[in-house]
Amino acid sequence: MNCKPGDLAIVIKSLKGRGVGAIVEVVKAHGDWGGLGFCWVVNSPRPMMTARPDGTNKRLSTLHLAPDDWLRPVSGLPVNDEVTDDIKEPA
Repeated sequence: MNCKPGDLAIVIKSLKGRGVGAIVEVVKAHGDWGGLGFCWVVNSPRPMMTARPDGTNKRLSTLHLAPDDWLRPVSGLPVNDEVTDDIKEPA
């Protein structure tokens, strides 16, 4: 698995190329879907076009199903981690 619930992830692939580069929040596991493998329920900050794997049921939504293989977690320091610089006072 590339992601886990709570991760922010970048979309690296989509059925029609739309949404690639979008940042989404991984909400929860969905399981296998439409022959695309293990999928997550993800939330996007803006509505994006979504559809079933066969291209039907097209609509705008902020909640989507995304295969784990199509997501890469965005790494970085968690918000609650304290960052300290080792800067010394001038003598």
